[in-house]
Amino acid sequence: MLNFIFKQNMHRFRAIIFSFTGQLLLLVSSLPFAGHANPSLPGGNMDSYHKSLGQYFLSLKQDEKENDLAGKAEDLNNIGNIFFTLKDYKKALDYYHQAQETYRRLNMPDAVHSQYFPIAKVYQETGQFDSAWNCLCKATLYFRGSKGNTKDLMFAYFYSARLFNSRLEVKLAEKYYDSALTLSTRIDNTEVFLGCLLGKSELYQKAKDYRKAIEPALEGLNASRKIGDPADMMQFHELLYESYKQLNKPDLAFYNLEEYHKLNDSLEAVKLNTDFLRLSQGYEVLTEQKENEILKQQNHNYQLTQKFYITAVILGLSLILLLVIFLRQQRKMLRFKNQIIDHEKQVKAKLITTIGNEKNDKIRMISEHQEAIVLAESEKAGVQAELERKNNDLLTASTYMIRTNEKLGEISANLRTVASQLQKSSSINGELHETLEAIEKLATKDTWENFRNKFVDVHPNFFKNLNERCPGLTQNEMKLAAMIRMNLSSKDISKITMQQHNSINVARYRLRKKLKIDSEDQLIGYLLQL
Repeated sequence: MLNFIFKQNMHRFRAIIFSFTGQLLLLVSSLPFAGHANPSLPGGNMDSYHKSLGQYFLSLKQDEKENDLAGKAEDLNNIGNIFFTLKDYKKALDYYHQAQETYRRLNMPDAVHSQYFPIAKVYQETGQFDSAWNCLCKATLYFRGSKGNTKDLMFAYFYSARLFNSRLEVKLAEKYYDSALTLSTRIDNTEVFLGCLLGKSELYQKAKDYRKAIEPALEGLNASRKIGDPADMMQFHELLYESYKQLNKPDLAFYNLEEYHKLNDSLEAVKLNTDFLRLSQGYEVLTEQKENEILKQQNHNYQLTQKFYITAVILGLSLILLLVIFLRQQRKMLRFKNQIIDHEKQVKAKLITTIGNEKNDKIRMISEHQEAIVLAESEKAGVQAELERKNNDLLTASTYMIRTNEKLGEISANLRTVASQLQKSSSINGELHETLEAIEKLATKDTWENFRNKFVDVHPNFFKNLNERCPGLTQNEMKLAAMIRMNLSSKDISKITMQQHNSINVARYRLRKKLKIDSEDQLIGYLLQL
């Protein structure tokens, strides 16, 4: 009867043994090892991952023989997790899809849609953002409509936030983190609550908004202190250290750095003890199961019993070897921590010295800048005074020329009156007309030369700029433009040039046409800009 029961359950028992062995080997692979480590794996022990993979394949084969779909789906998912850890994303995606299809066959819609989470994670790691977002959208829509499944909806929001975090889309990531925080508070899920706060702080740091990154980090630190989780406390201290360092708050930065190292030291010691205890417990459970199997089969198969004993001996030797490796690794870690502490002290001292030097440099630069401002203001005042003096000289010269030409005009008018009273054939009349013309030419030439010299002193680039914008202007038009720039009226200009008032108006109109300006006001504004 015992033999019959044993034969009926032997296949399932083997599947359980294979699956448990795979989990035990995964536990071993997560422990720190010396030697050739692969930095892409936790602990760096790739052999342990491959051994775990072999055990899961054996368990999967046994599940297929017994048509155990639930066990098959679980093993497929575990195999996908190992391939994901090994960064073989193509195989990981294939096994995740197989697990999802198995859940469909079992008519488990919650499990089917939960499977979108690891699938989306693979797409995210391979840079396929649209595919990852499509998976998370399907999961989110399903769990929103599913009553009472708040936990999976919370994870849908959480993975969506992490996806947008990886692309630095701050608004969307912030939105989904807030939604996940609300649900994690409602169902008291501390892990996701702390993960959301950690993600938000990292998001703001990547966006270089260090002030905003401090708030979720402090909230997460307080929450992790309440639950006594040193690993999460370390992460939040690290984020606070980086934020305060970027905000140039060395005291707060160093405080968080010291707290981080204290927690790290205690966590490493606890981790070594916990890992050793887990390995010992796992070994004890496995040994007990194997001993029970040996007791059941010792009357039937001596060879099978012998294999189990050999396995137990190998595991015992492995345990001793692991213990030796742990002790060596612990000594190395202690030496490495001491080196880190010494290095941090040196960095702290250099940072304090650098900050002091920068402060002194800033004070010196501010002093030099203030002296430069005072000197510039003094030079500006001198230039302004010189410019006002030249403007006054120009205005004085203009006024003098106007009055001089008024007098010359009166003298010319009187002489013309006298000439008109003389006979045209008189030789005195001819000489008088020649004298009038000479006076007018001399007055005009001297007036313009004096005015031009004074004008160039005040506006040195006016004629150059005017000629560049309109190279076809005549000398008289250039004179007229300069007098208009001085805001002289047509009447004053006519007195300086000794021309008729109407002639000046016509000349102004022709100048506007050449410069393509419509109104008189626009002409004055245009010339004031030169």
